[in-house]
Parts: sequence; C-alpha cells; structure tokens
Amino acid sequence: MKQFKVAGVALVTLVLVPSALGSVIYDTLNGTGGDVRGSSRFEPWLDDVSIQNGGVLSEIKFSLVFDPTSTEVVDQVTDATVFLFADVDDEDEDPDPNDPDFFSLNGVDPLVFKQTLTDLTVPVDGTLTTFSVSGIASQNILIPDNANLWIGLRVANSFHIAMPLTGPVSVGSTDPDIYNFQGFSGSYSGLTPSPGPNTSGLAFQISVVPEPATVSLMALGSAAFLARRRRFR
Repeated sequence: MKQFKVAGVALVTLVLVPSALGSVIYDTLNGTGGDVRGSSRFEPWLDDVSIQNGGVLSEIKFSLVFDPTSTEVVDQVTDATVFLFADVDDEDEDPDPNDPDFFSLNGVDPLVFKQTLTDLTVPVDGTLTTFSVSGIASQNILIPDNANLWIGLRVANSFHIAMPLTGPVSVGSTDPDIYNFQGFSGSYSGLTPSPGPNTSGLAFQISVVPEPATVSLMALGSAAFLARRRRFR
C-alpha cells in the first residue's frame, strides 16, 4: 500500500506542478560579452530563434545594460516590452511581424506573446542586469517542436539603455544577424553586428513546460513503474 501512495503522490505532483519539469529551449544570456544595441531604434529590435523541443511557454528572460555612449551619471529606470512572433513568412529571411497595436507592424508573422515590465532599474556602472517575464504557463501558449520564431524587445528609455549582444548560443540556434526596423520602408532588414564572434544574438532565454497531455502521460508512467516495482517485490 505504501508504494501505491508514493505513486499517487508522484502522479499528483507531476500533473499539478508541471513547472518542476520546465526546460530552457533557447539561451543567449550567458554567452561571452559582445557589442550592444542602443539608441532609439527599438521598434522593436528582433532576433531569429530556432528551437527543437517545444512546450507551453513559461518564462522569458532578457538582459539590459547601461548604454556606454550615454553621458548620464545615475542609474536608469525604464519599461520594457517583450515580443514573440511566429516566423511563417517564407518569402524572405527577414521578419514580417504583425502586432495590432502598431500600424507599421502589419505583416504575416503573427504575434504569439507580448508583455510589458515596468520600472526596471539598470545600473549606471555598466553591470548587465537580467529581468524575467514569468508565470506565462497559465496562458497555455504552445510552442511547437522545431519552431522558428522572432523574439524582440522595446524599451521606453532607449536613449540611455541598451541591450547586450552575446554568444555563442548555448541552447537552440540563431543566425549572426539582428533585425532593425527601417522606418522609410516600413520593413525589417538584417544587420550583422560587430565584433562578430561574440555577437550571435540578443540576450534572451526562453523556457517551456511540457504540454498537459505529455505531463499526464509522464505521471502515469511514473505511477505504473512504482506499482510494477511493488508487484515484483
């Protein structure tokens, strides 16, 4: 009987607390230092993301840094909005995002997720600071396996705050370019930043948890395994 109780606990834990099984599917946060992307050209800046194993979107982390070209002498505060678009446009290799809140972003790549964090403090001493958009799993946004995405960021205080470019990618993949919005043409174009070797992408991390059906199957498998062990004792 004791083994069945353990199996029951395992089942309940896996079904009700899937966040314990969360995994990172894309990561450039911890790469070596490279260039930064600053000034007011967040429209938003976008970067391409390719992942292998999907799941329910649970967390997005990003890093900001004080813009080294700024003459400010105090810590800076900003709001920051994270964007995630599905890459469905096969006509070219550039983003074609669609966000109903911005008339200029009216392409075919649909908006998957957007959220704004407020009153973020970025130290004037140049320390790279990482922020987290968490608790997303309750929205049940499914990222499929082998997905291609565009991830981006817009900051309110773009005159004094920049986003670091880091590399190499430790999970997932990206190309050497980042993508800037060209106001005169109303479209995005790729730009390969320098120095090249350490600037594989904008500093992001994406995490998911398994789909509910997958979690349930894993839980049932755990319960069956424990029950089988009891039967053969």
